[in-house]
Amino acid sequence: GGGGESGRSSSPAHASDGLPSRDDLDELSIKELKALIRRGGMSTTRCVERHDLKERAQEAVVRIHEGRSRAEFQARQLRGTNKHSAIIAGLETIVLEPTDQRDVRVTVFCFHGYQASAKELAVLMGALQKHLAQRGTRFVLPQAPESQWWPIHFASYIFAMMRGEDTKAKKLREVPEGVAECRVLMETFFDAYRQQFQPSDKETFCLMGFSQGAMLALDTALVHLDLPE
Repeated sequence: GGGGESGRSSSPAHASDGLPSRDDLDELSIKELKALIRRGGMSTTRCVERHDLKERAQEAVVRIHEGRSRAEFQARQLRGTNKHSAIIAGLETIVLEPTDQRDVRVTVFCFHGYQASAKELAVLMGALQKHLAQRGTRFVLPQAPESQWWPIHFASYIFAMMRGEDTKAKKLREVPEGVAECRVLMETFFDAYRQQFQPSDKETFCLMGFSQGAMLALDTALVHLDLPE
């Protein structure tokens, strides 16, 4: 196999896109590196040293660059939908409205997965909306803080699996860190939705999600919403 400089992979420089190149990252302050990481929709968790932040920021630059291409694709796919943005309980939220906003019969709340984005699900929901817009269906897609509804510590699950069935079973029955705070957030979110959008008595709520978002949808339905007996 090859070695030396020719064998190394390097991330592309994006200075021409208005983003810092790899060399430019050396000139950024800690605060600026963290801001760039957040801009890329990533977390600074486990970034202890400056070089950790630089590596994460480098990933964020690539992610932002790729995200622009995705954004162009998403914009094309969402043309023709009645889309707007709202801040609900502090969460940036994408809303796809039905043809007649005065006749909303079903509101679908869709929660994205871990380290994902509401914008990614908006394309799928937009495709559905094109068929359901005239049936009074509204789609609401909130964006989680730091792209996660609660933290997931994968290593702790791996260690539990290595220690046998009893430890694994105990771990799986634990309420994950951050779930309690997320439940409070959801209660606040739905209260704020009701205040901002004033749903009618005939409006039905439907909760769905992908991956961690699916867990959130089920947990929210069981904990917060009044379910029929």
